[in-house]
Amino acid sequence: MKEETKQKKGLFMILAIVLAFLLYNAFWLCWRNIRYNRYTENLETFREHISYVRTAEDGYLFNAKLPDYLSFTGNLCVATPDSTVALIIWPNVWKNNHYGVQVEKDGETYSIELNEDLSAKQADYNDLIAENKDTILILKEKADDMWEKSS
Repeated sequence: MKEETKQKKGLFMILAIVLAFLLYNAFWLCWRNIRYNRYTENLETFREHISYVRTAEDGYLFNAKLPDYLSFTGNLCVATPDSTVALIIWPNVWKNNHYGVQVEKDGETYSIELNEDLSAKQADYNDLIAENKDTILILKEKADDMWEKSS
């Protein structure tokens, strides 16, 4: 009798774990679709359920990358027509978005995390950010025009 009870408890635990995993997957899928569909509605499918893009008439490139499986981190990006500067936005689940920028200079690409005021988090990059501040502000404005209503 004890052995049968242990087997039932074991089976119950396995079923509970499987059910919890299925529920978590369903929650994640619904959350991802609700959160990111609004970012992709004005973009064209690049890789279905993964990445969406649009090149505007003025040449600026917009991209939305959905979170990977069971991740809550996707990103939005707007890049200059010559692709030398790109603003990356990580929509935050609960609070303000996080920002980063990629700047190409002298054949090197620099990936820099930004504060909310679009200044460099690391002082080493202050000069590079200052050189590109006007472009970064234009990219932020374009991103706001494209997605701010969706945040």
